[in-house]
Amino acid sequence: MSTHDELDTQRDDFEDETGGEPRGTGTALPIACLVLCVVGALIGYYLLWIAGAIMLFASIVCGVLALRRHAPYRWMAIAGIVLSVIALIFAAAVISVIFFQAQQMNELLAAA
Repeated sequence: MSTHDELDTQRDDFEDETGGEPRGTGTALPIACLVLCVVGALIGYYLLWIAGAIMLFASIVCGVLALRRHAPYRWMAIAGIVLSVIALIFAAAVISVIFFQAQQMNELLAAA
């Protein structure tokens, strides 16, 4: 049996074990998801809300890609997605309250 035949046999065994599908992406996407979530929430809260929102959306995208590609550390991807959605809902609620208050102030100033 030659070396090429042994490699072909090993390749066939590998394809049978994995179903012929490519391996996961490694740990980059779940870690990026969680880091983008935390950094995006902090930047959105302390500096600029639009930059934070963009980072939170990027976190959701990274998390979904990590889950679809069956990456390891799935819990990081799930935690990043959940925290990003919670942060976006909180940001939307704060922005809507601010606009409501501005509208109320305009009505009071117009009446005076």
